[in-house]
Amino acid sequence: MADGMHRTDVLPGVLQGEDFQGKCKVTLATNLTPGRSGYGGTTSLRITTTEDSLPDGIYYLNVYGRIFKIERVNGKWPPIRLSTSH
Repeated sequence: MADGMHRTDVLPGVLQGEDFQGKCKVTLATNLTPGRSGYGGTTSLRITTTEDSLPDGIYYLNVYGRIFKIERVNGKWPPIRLSTSH
């Protein structure tokens, strides 16, 4: 990825909650910005499922073995941000 690049990947995931387990798509967006001591950036995840009416609550998202604990509130997924510095 070159300086100041943006990259978006769509990955398969599995979402599991108290009353639901199913496949989902996870959009992974990465933004790298050059800095004085290397690169800084952010990575965000966006979740898409075929179920629009999932109840609010705690869910576990598995993307290639990495588990995220997330809470669905008011019918929406929160943005998940991962900070990186290299």
